[in-house]
Amino acid sequence: MHAIELVDVAGVLSLGAQSLLDDCPQIAEDALTEYWTSSRCRLDTWGRQLRTYSSPGADLDCGEFRSLAEEILLSEAHTRTLAALCVLHDARWDAANGAGAIARNALAGHDEAVRRLRPLLSQSPDKEFVHIQSRARRWTDLLLGYLLPCCSAPGSKSPDGHVIEFACDPQRVVDFAFDAGAHAGQSAVDVQRLLSASLRMTLRGSYAEPVCGETNQRIAGASLGLFGPEAFDAFGVLRSTWVRRLERSTDETLGMLDGLFAEKPLAAPGAKRF
Repeated sequence: MHAIELVDVAGVLSLGAQSLLDDCPQIAEDALTEYWTSSRCRLDTWGRQLRTYSSPGADLDCGEFRSLAEEILLSEAHTRTLAALCVLHDARWDAANGAGAIARNALAGHDEAVRRLRPLLSQSPDKEFVHIQSRARRWTDLLLGYLLPCCSAPGSKSPDGHVIEFACDPQRVVDFAFDAGAHAGQSAVDVQRLLSASLRMTLRGSYAEPVCGETNQRIAGASLGLFGPEAFDAFGVLRSTWVRRLERSTDETLGMLDGLFAEKPLAAPGAKRF
């Protein structure tokens, strides 16, 4: 699974955030464990590769480095969105299982990877990474904008800060939250399709072979499994057959995600960039 598809998953979660927060008082422990384990596995892989490319004379113009940089930069939108959603859930339900803390820790590791990547990007002859990061951060703030109204929902005990703290640009999140209100009369499915199409249009050409494709898939499956299958049926994003498969185990969401993205194939590596 490519990091672009993780942003798609983050879109599913952000658009359904209100239903997830209202209808899912319990976080699935097995999915939470899977998310943490898979995130740590991916961070370890990134860490090893970052050490390699930090060595004197390392080739920062190769396809492997491009894959690493793209994956770290693009998947940040998913990590931040999920962290904000988990923190909102903890505040909404006074949850004691620590989903917010675990998601924060995963984000802290991701932030460290971005910090270590930054000097390598400045040395790389490929300057497209600046545009990739800029666009990915705008998408992060857009998805967080869909979460911001949840802070003031009836029964919510969380201030706006529970979303704003995860923003790349706090004012932009506020602006996007205002724009998101225009979608209130549309179905979640229609809005998700619109967001997905917009995502792939604005980030088109940034595809490379993923570094942690299988791990990304497990992270996506765990993310969808955190809140259980019932919530997804409520706002109609996932097909009923996929929901039934999701009930069995987090691992079986791998097949579900294969089907989800089979209709939207990625561009072949080496496709024209920007």
